[in-house]
Amino acid sequence: MTLIPILLESAPRAALDARALGTLATIVLVLALLHLGLPRFRGWLERKERLVGSVGGGLMSAYVFLHLLPELDEGQAVIGRSIYGIALLGFLLFDGIERWAWTRTKDAEPEARRKASFPHRVVLAAGYNFLILYSLPEAIYDSYLVVYLMLLTFVLHLVHVADSLSGLDEHAYDRWGRHVLVLGLVAGAALHAAAPPSLRVVNVSTALLSGSILFTVFKEQLGEYEKTSYRMYLGGVLAYFCILRGLLPYLGS
Repeated sequence: MTLIPILLESAPRAALDARALGTLATIVLVLALLHLGLPRFRGWLERKERLVGSVGGGLMSAYVFLHLLPELDEGQAVIGRSIYGIALLGFLLFDGIERWAWTRTKDAEPEARRKASFPHRVVLAAGYNFLILYSLPEAIYDSYLVVYLMLLTFVLHLVHVADSLSGLDEHAYDRWGRHVLVLGLVAGAALHAAAPPSLRVVNVSTALLSGSILFTVFKEQLGEYEKTSYRMYLGGVLAYFCILRGLLPYLGS
């Protein structure tokens, strides 16, 4: 069975109610303001790079394994085992684009190479932002405590990703890059709200997102040992797990 028929076969999910729309708008607003305001606290991020990157990476890894991958198990009943192949495709797609950008600039001087790779990587990051908000799990609307947990996860992770992009070319980030990242957030949230995706579309986008998050965490937040702390990373994972376990009674699980 090909992918397009799979996406078209199921009906859209129910539209978001007023409370869910307010939650979604809050998430977009907070993340957008942090992306736009990053130049104002860039110095603080440089001093706290190990903390933000490691804890954010741990939280986001836990988000994948405790929220997204269980949804893939449910998606297997709808799409079949190919759902895991789609997750692998998400990983390979992001890795392939990064490698393509690298091959185009590998012979340049280090500073020129960083600046030349910025446009490709900022567009890729905007697509990543789009997928994160478009693929928000329904569980996020079950409890404000879940919202706070996921918002903290997204803030630490996406701010670290944005700061890494800013390090490639601060002038380009401040001038137009941050606006492209915000556009990805707004577009993902708007499509999530205006045209609630069908269950199959959710499964496919969640699978792609799972692969892309794993690639991003491994590359951006765990790839350079001198800039990360395994204890802080593990702390982020354990914090997410413990908080989520504490929330289960409120979620009816």
